[in-house]
Amino acid sequence: MKVPRIQLLHTESCHSYQEALVEIKGALKELGLSAEIEVTLVDSPEKARDYKFLGSPTIKINGLDLEAGRGDRPVAPTATENFSMNACRTYIYEGSLYHYPPKEVLLEALRPLKYLVYRRKGGIV
Repeated sequence: MKVPRIQLLHTESCHSYQEALVEIKGALKELGLSAEIEVTLVDSPEKARDYKFLGSPTIKINGLDLEAGRGDRPVAPTATENFSMNACRTYIYEGSLYHYPPKEVLLEALRPLKYLVYRRKGGIV
């Protein structure tokens, strides 16, 4: 199986992407997964539109937004029409507000990938 691709999209003014990168690496390590991590600066409305940018930081796993499929938080429409270099994004986990996704949210999103890798390697399910 090809390693997962994780995109970390951010603006220059929102520095919480650095903490998000630490959380991504921590979650991958905890699960014993490796991934291709691409960090991309979104610095124009065109890039925001092309990447379907939701605010900084936006994390996509194999092309899907981290919060896609999380029933407790609908994914907002893209932030392209009113793109701003200050388009900071927030995440909610267990009733608390975060400026980057906590590791628990990342573990929830990445755990199914570990299962797929294990199955592909012939592990017992």
